[in-house]
Amino acid sequence: MVWQPHLDGYTDEQLKDLRDQFGDVWYALSILMGHSHPDTTRDHYLAPFTGLHVDYLMALLDEDEQTALEAQVRTAVAATGVVLTAVEVTR
Repeated sequence: MVWQPHLDGYTDEQLKDLRDQFGDVWYALSILMGHSHPDTTRDHYLAPFTGLHVDYLMALLDEDEQTALEAQVRTAVAATGVVLTAVEVTR
C-alpha cells in the first residue's frame, strides 16, 4: 500500500485500533464517492487495480515463463470450471 511505510513500527493491535477509529481506505472512498456501503466502492473500483497488478507481473515474465503460466491457468480452469477473461500483455 502507498501509505504502509507511514505505519511501520505499529503493532498489529495498534493498526487495528487505527482502522477501527478512522476506517479503511474503501470506507473513506465510499464516503467521498457517495456510496452507501464500502462494498459498492470495492466492487466497482477494485477490479481495474487487480488487473494492473496482473498486467505488471505478466510483463516481468519471459516468453517461456508466460507459456508455462498460461498452461497452468488452462489446467486450473479445466479442473475447476472457472471462467477467466483474457489478459493482454504488452512490453
